Amino acid sequence: MARLIHVIAFPRARGLSLVELMVAMVIGLILIGGVIHVFLGSHQTYRSQQALSQLQDAGRSSLQMITYDARMAGLTGCRTGARINNLLDETDQAYDPDLFDTSRPFQSADMSDSGFDVQGDVLSISMMRALPINLVASGSGPGSANNIPPIVLNNQESDSPHVPQGTIVMVADDSGTLCDLFQQTTTATANNLQRATGGQSPGNKNRPDVNADPDLSYSNYSGAIQVFQPSRITYFVAPTQAGSSSVGHSLYRIDGGNAEEVALGIRNMQVEFALDRDRDGLVDSDFIRAGAMDSEDWRYVAAVRVHLLAYSASYDNVSLESGYSVSVGDHEFTASDRRYYQVFTTTVGVRNRLK
Repeated sequence: MARLIHVIAFPRARGLSLVELMVAMVIGLILIGGVIHVFLGSHQTYRSQQALSQLQDAGRSSLQMITYDARMAGLTGCRTGARINNLLDETDQAYDPDLFDTSRPFQSADMSDSGFDVQGDVLSISMMRALPINLVASGSGPGSANNIPPIVLNNQESDSPHVPQGTIVMVADDSGTLCDLFQQTTTATANNLQRATGGQSPGNKNRPDVNADPDLSYSNYSGAIQVFQPSRITYFVAPTQAGSSSVGHSLYRIDGGNAEEVALGIRNMQVEFALDRDRDGLVDSDFIRAGAMDSEDWRYVAAVRVHLLAYSASYDNVSLESGYSVSVGDHEFTASDRRYYQVFTTTVGVRNRLK
């Protein structure tokens, strides 16, 4: 018997042609390129936003700090127009007129020997800073031709400890009408504040010199008194503590000790002052550059204007161009990289000197 064999014919297997493969590759490359473009664009946008955020944070926080301190310039603790008895020995080498002269809320500052490569101007602010103690006076002790009367303290009402020996202080009564600037020459545990010469440096004037000066006297305090200490705060811009300008620049602050780096991303500072020479509560002219001030001008400062040049310290290659110029006050700064740069400016009036 014959057997029938059925042969099933399958379609012939067929792959992609070279043309189809090339078209698929081109489409894939286009899609990948689009994804990469979106990623790079998003990454650059993120870097730009972070750079702007860093720049604005550095500028605003620095201005806020400087503004707070500048508003304290010239603070004495005394009422406006009150006579201040400067009992310090002005002939002593340790006497610092920039620090102890209460008529100058701002001073020039020489940073040439500081070891810092200062960029721009230096802002030096003087004030009287209240000490965190409460003292109550009960009059002055006995005095004679050569015996200087102490400020007697009521220990039952005064806080302890008192003022350390050798501390230079401004003492004012509760109303701010009586004010004496002197060096406390007795021990901190004594029941008085001594205005005597005391062998300290710069020390105090002797009594005959005070008696011979019609503008000086020893105030007689009774009741609550306030104690202030002369203070100076200095701001400047210099390379970061890493020691290389390629690392970045920062704003520094000195407050009675070593320089402290307070804000990274500040490239330059320019300072200007407005004067009121006739003391009528109105500025006399346009603002003057710090470098153009003479020694007498500092007594008449009525306002200060600070320009800070902030930049995106941690983010380079975010700007579309380099070599562009930025005006910082009347100083022209040329960018040598593609970081963002922006100028922040504030103007602060000296307390009790403007209407």
